[in-house]
Amino acid sequence: WKRGAFVASWITSAGVMGWFMGSALTSLVSQFSHSPNSWRIPFLLGFLVAFMGYYIRRSIPESPEYQESSPRQTLKELITDITPKVFARKIFAIASIAGLNGSLFYSLLIFSNTYLTTVSHMSLSQAMSWSTFGIALYMIFLPLMGYLSDRLGSLKLLKWSIYASFLVAIPLYQLLSTGESACMIIAEIVATLVMACMMVSSV
Repeated sequence: WKRGAFVASWITSAGVMGWFMGSALTSLVSQFSHSPNSWRIPFLLGFLVAFMGYYIRRSIPESPEYQESSPRQTLKELITDITPKVFARKIFAIASIAGLNGSLFYSLLIFSNTYLTTVSHMSLSQAMSWSTFGIALYMIFLPLMGYLSDRLGSLKLLKWSIYASFLVAIPLYQLLSTGESACMIIAEIVATLVMACMMVSSV
């Protein structure tokens, strides 16, 4: 499908939007509340999302196109059709890409709260504001990188993002450690661009 990555990127971006809203609300609450547990309040809204997800999963049927294209083979048949060597190589590739993507995701957008407060000596509310800014960039870049993936090819973009992640990892944290706004903005833009490239290319 010529626009497969672009369409899939909107689905991922919509999921990140929920994460952005939660992060923004947590950052806002932390600025007006001195309780160390105030960041937990927005998580209570997750109950609403859980009920909504349950309703969608139980009540809305799959599209006819999906049902027609879904494989008729069982999981056991699909596995036995692949030779052990090929199967092991595919599993290793999938696990490696997912592990790298996850490490970027959590280190740059989750662990950064701890890093900025301890190394850059920011307040928690400031650190969370920067994390929210990064999440917003990630949400915006996903469709853009999805479009680029359809134009250039997902494999090419995936290779570029993997190489880039190793090249920029240390410089990004050096920029974050300065605590200066210009350096922080550059680090957030580069990091989320690499993450978005890797995400849309591996969908």
